[in-house]
Amino acid sequence: FRRALADFEEAGRLAGLNATLHNYIGMTQAQLGMCQEALGHYDECIALDPQHRQVYLNKAQLTKEMGFADEALDYYNRAIAVDPKYDHAYHYRGHCYYLLGRVQQAIPDFKKAMKLGIDLDNELSPYLHAMALQSLGFFSAAVSQLEEVVNRKPTHHSHYAKEVAKYVWANLDRDFREFNLDAGVDVYVKHGMCSHDEPGRLPRAPQPLPLPRHVPELPKGRRIDLDDQERHLLALSARFEVLVQLRTQGFLPNRRQHRMFGLAVLQTAQMLRRHLLQLQRGDGRLRVPDAASSAPTYSGGNNEHHELGWRDLADVVARWRQISEPNDTVWWIDRMPRAAFEEGFGLQTPMFTGQLKVVRYYSYYDRGFAQLKRCMMQQQQLTREEKKRCEEATTLSELYELRGGRDFYVVSPCESTAVPGRTMEGTRLTVVAQPPEGFTFSIRTPGMPNRWEQFDEELTASMGRIEALLAGPKGIEGADASAVLEEAMSLFYYWVQFAPLARGSAACGYALMQALLAAAGLTLVESVPQGRQLDWEAILTPRVADFQDECRDWATSALRRLPQGFWGGDLASPGPTGDVPESTLGDPWEAGGSAGELLVEDAVPNIRALLHILRAE
Repeated sequence: FRRALADFEEAGRLAGLNATLHNYIGMTQAQLGMCQEALGHYDECIALDPQHRQVYLNKAQLTKEMGFADEALDYYNRAIAVDPKYDHAYHYRGHCYYLLGRVQQAIPDFKKAMKLGIDLDNELSPYLHAMALQSLGFFSAAVSQLEEVVNRKPTHHSHYAKEVAKYVWANLDRDFREFNLDAGVDVYVKHGMCSHDEPGRLPRAPQPLPLPRHVPELPKGRRIDLDDQERHLLALSARFEVLVQLRTQGFLPNRRQHRMFGLAVLQTAQMLRRHLLQLQRGDGRLRVPDAASSAPTYSGGNNEHHELGWRDLADVVARWRQISEPNDTVWWIDRMPRAAFEEGFGLQTPMFTGQLKVVRYYSYYDRGFAQLKRCMMQQQQLTREEKKRCEEATTLSELYELRGGRDFYVVSPCESTAVPGRTMEGTRLTVVAQPPEGFTFSIRTPGMPNRWEQFDEELTASMGRIEALLAGPKGIEGADASAVLEEAMSLFYYWVQFAPLARGSAACGYALMQALLAAAGLTLVESVPQGRQLDWEAILTPRVADFQDECRDWATSALRRLPQGFWGGDLASPGPTGDVPESTLGDPWEAGGSAGELLVEDAVPNIRALLHILRAE
């Protein structure tokens, strides 16, 4: 792309910049992550040729990637106005609607793109159409669409998505206390969805599930009516939605995921609070059904129970994330095939790929590069001269040459709180050559069994500190608010360092942090500061105390007490001590039930109810 850009610019210098050259220069700059420069050339193209349909689509795509949803939709619309048969414009506008959580609006665009004969090698329009249908509860149409994709392209990962859709459909009315998606879906179906491996390459072909046509689907139509209890739950949970929206480039405001997040936080907080109050009364630990757990430890047998642990709280959050967004592969890594688990299957996220500055994550490139150099000097056997070269390096190519022209990784460490002096494997920083002229620089969290055991111990210790703080002699009423905040940040830190999910660990981490605060009668009333992502800051910081120091000013200023009466009469006083004002975020308090009385697990006991409440306008 660098050479292409140089050639396009030279052509413009020799013959003058016309609309086509402006568009091509903008396209290459966009691929290099030069977003503002690209937008400028797109505007020049539009000024010279207002009927240039491709430039409107290119600008729409770039503004969408930058997180400017309204501007993106405007340019998709302008592309379609220029050419009402522009199949790619319908597809990408539908994708934008989908990413915004406006699923009902996405479906007509996907259908229009397919009707116009869109030709995408990856079958993206029909696949996303199926995901949109499934997210609304229209399972038979979703499965039919996925079958069509598989018939055209037998190696497509729709093969796995179809099996997940059938499993979710079959369990639409099953109580969440009786099953767990991770325990129920075939391990090779999950692995295939994550890796997009061709079915024939798997060690074992998953057994196809029958179509559960006896299970009625959700009703068709756009309007969904909520009862009073559901409306009150949404009013209670809405105040928690703020934390999930990051104010940084590339993160679109997805209203469906906002609602999911608020309800997941409320349900998790209710479970944790019941547990803490039970401990406070001296009645022992809360016991939860084995069948609802994702942990391989539990057989899932009928009527068996175990004591609540950190993973049971995380299971609630993960379940909301799994069902609300079928296109995301939110699976527990230790429920993948054993061989994949032992090989270190995990999440990989690039900051830089080829020559592209990844819009969402490039802001952490400098910090990641500095940590890469520190870890190289600490972990690899370098001569004095090599250490000097490493210290002075400013590019990935210099470090790659220093490693003999081979792909490599280093480990960003994570210091334990549970076992003082123990250093765990946090995140791997990887550098991989990407021919012809680039590199991929990414973070990767391997989910290996020994690492899993250490982080399980760490999160168990975190749970123990939370219980000691909030269920000890002082109880929730007497706990210090600043101490609760420190434990919430610590829980988040070790969770995202662990990253136990194939996707979605960060969002689930934010939910766990907010749920702990809510259980203690507290909340954060503003999202993470502009341009910051706490998960990246955590994984690039070896010590939890340093992470807490980095976050404390913002988190303390955003910390509020939940309104008087939020939890009803389960406590004599509203919550922890400390100079923390009461929250005014959200709707005014009104009669109709408190969070201690209206339980999410009663109002949303199964997948049908979950999809129902997410669909409501």
